[in-house]
Parts: sequence; C-alpha cells; structure tokens
Amino acid sequence: MTTVADIDNKIDQLREKLNHVEGRQSEVYARIVGYYRSVVNWNRGKSEEYGERVNFSDLETRNIEKLSAPETVQVKDETAAAASEAIEINFVEKKTAVENSEAAAYSFFFKETCPNCPPVKEVIDAIELKGTKINVDESNGLTEAMNSSVYSAPTVILYNSAGSEIYRTGNAAKLKDFLKVQTA
Repeated sequence: MTTVADIDNKIDQLREKLNHVEGRQSEVYARIVGYYRSVVNWNRGKSEEYGERVNFSDLETRNIEKLSAPETVQVKDETAAAASEAIEINFVEKKTAVENSEAAAYSFFFKETCPNCPPVKEVIDAIELKGTKINVDESNGLTEAMNSSVYSAPTVILYNSAGSEIYRTGNAAKLKDFLKVQTA
C-alpha cells in the first residue's frame, strides 16, 4: 500500500531530477554561399549576419488600394504667406500613354544608392500609370518590400485593374517592352 509519505518522497525525487536535466545543443543548418552548413561552424561575420536575417514566412498579401492618387503639393506663395494662405498646385506632366491596356498601376521599389534604379525611374516617370514609389532604405519601405516578396532593387510590379500582379521586372528595357512604351 502506497502512503502519502511515499508519494511526497517520489515527487521530491522527480523535482530533483527535473532541476538537473541535461541535454545537448541542437545543431542548426542554414544556407550560406550556396550550400547548407552548420551555423556553429560559421565565422564571426557570417554568424552576425545570420542573427540579422529576416524571416519572410509571415508575408501578408499586398493591398492594392494603398496606391496613391496623382500627387498634390502644397506651395506657399510669398504674398499669401503673410495672409497664412496656401496655394494648391497639381503638377501635370506630359506622360506617355501605355499601349498595354492590361497594366493599371505599379509599385516601384528603389534604393537611393542603386546604380540601376535611375533608368527604371525614368521609364516610370514617363508613363501614365498611377502607383507608388517605395524607398527600401526606409524601414516602412523595407517592410513593404518584404510584404511584396521583393528581394532586389530596382523592382517594378505592375497590377491590373483588379489589383492582381501581372508583371515584375527590374530592367528598364523589359519594362518598356511589356508596357509597349514608344521611345522618342
């Protein structure tokens, strides 16, 4: 017959075992320079880079309604400044019509220091499409890039009128070809 003292004694023994549980360290493998290798064997620089990596598994679907309307800028006139009035100016530039009627909007992901971004920006600036320009050097821009599965700059994503992605590129010539933009 088991007594309360026996049960208390057994509980004390299990608690003591629990305080001295030993295990071994798990071995983690990750991809580095084209192949998988144990993280323990990485050099100091690669180990630090591994700690800064961002997990892209929690991507959200992109909300196309975030695309901006034509840009409106507030400009204060010298004479109106005294009266604390602002003059609203809508900048309208001559834009090239896009012959590919499937494209309705764009998202342009760029970096300030990117040598390949200016040619793509010139194409974007020259077309009649609404869209957003997203600087991935900024934290909200990087988040937006992750949400859109963008891993390099420049990247242009084109959407149809339903908000579905129809094309993606980082090349100015390929963008012109897809949009069938006439060059002057």
